[in-house]
Amino acid sequence: MDKRKLCIKDDLPKEFGYHERLNDEIDRQLQLASDLIKFAKRQGIAALGAYVKEKFDPALKLNKLAQEDFNLRTAYVPANKAKKEIFFKQLVDYVKSKEKKVRPGTIEVYHNMINHLEAFEKFRKEKITFASLDFQFYEKLVDFLTYDYKQPRRKKTSMV
Repeated sequence: MDKRKLCIKDDLPKEFGYHERLNDEIDRQLQLASDLIKFAKRQGIAALGAYVKEKFDPALKLNKLAQEDFNLRTAYVPANKAKKEIFFKQLVDYVKSKEKKVRPGTIEVYHNMINHLEAFEKFRKEKITFASLDFQFYEKLVDFLTYDYKQPRRKKTSMV
C-alpha cells in the first residue's frame, strides 16, 4: 500500500489480484459512498451515519435507491427504532379503528394497556416486537404489573 498516493502498489503479488483493478474498485466504492452521502443530505436525513451504514452495498445502484426512497415523506428512522415503532403504531391504529365501535371506557382500557407495555419495555430495557410475544413474555409482564409497576394516581371525579 502506497500511503502517499493512498493506492495499492504495482508490486502486489499476483495471488491477491491485479493492482489496477483493485485500485479502480476502491475508487468506485469511495465514489459510491460519497454519492450516497450526498443523496442522503439532499433527502434531509439527519442520521447520516446510520443511513449510509444500512444502505451501502458495493453492488448498490443509486438510481434504484432513489426510486425506492422517492416516496419517503418522513425522516429516516434506523431499522432498530422502526421495529419498535411498528409494534406500537399497530396498537395505536387498532385503538383508532375501534373508537366508533366500542364504548369510551374500552378505549381508555386500550390506552392503559399501551402505557403498561411502554412501561414494561422501559423496565426490561428490551424492545417489544410481535416476535417477542409468547408465554414467557406474558408471565414477565404479569410479574412486572404485579410487583414492580407503580400505578399512576387516578383523577378524582366528583359524585353529585
